[in-house]
Amino acid sequence: MDEELAPFSGTKDSVSEDDQQHSEEAGCRGTLAQDLTTYQAFLTPEFWLIMLQALVGLGTGLGFINNLSGQVVALGGQLGGQLVFVSLFSVANASGRMTLGYMSETFLHSRGTPRTM
Repeated sequence: MDEELAPFSGTKDSVSEDDQQHSEEAGCRGTLAQDLTTYQAFLTPEFWLIMLQALVGLGTGLGFINNLSGQVVALGGQLGGQLVFVSLFSVANASGRMTLGYMSETFLHSRGTPRTM
């Protein structure tokens, strides 16, 4: 436990033989995510690619919600109607997130897939 973790070098020594053989058979390259510490994950281009995708997705969603009331008025809605529409959209957004979260959990447990750590 006292040994210090060095930055991930990308060598095949950090992956077990079974995992390496399975990855090669499946046509995968790289290492398993469970072999990386948080600091090591920050150093990988895959981490930053996923972060970029998440930020772009969040930015477009927040931009849409921010401009939603202006779009309602521009499309001919009444001046008080945008409050109702934005509230309705927010409730539908939250309901969809909870429903899809429940469905993914149900699918994971029905297949016996363990949670990643």
